[in-house]
Amino acid sequence: MTLELKLKRAALNAAVDITLKGMKRSPERCARNLIELGISAFPNLLSEKEKNVLYDKILIVCKNVDINAAKELFFQSFNDACPKI
Repeated sequence: MTLELKLKRAALNAAVDITLKGMKRSPERCARNLIELGISAFPNLLSEKEKNVLYDKILIVCKNVDINAAKELFFQSFNDACPKI
């Protein structure tokens, strides 16, 4: 694993943690920001339909204020590009 990939993974993990802090205040924004974060890190990984399905799944988890489940779902969804940290 290259240093560049390690740094990208660490930055992505930190960004996910920061995004999840707003889960209670606005679950919709949290879910949307997680999708945008994943797409910005790994463009063209998900189709528009896959993005919408993933948004719905993450939104449910965010509304339940389950940080661990949201993080796990995020990294599972982008597993091909960035295995769980």
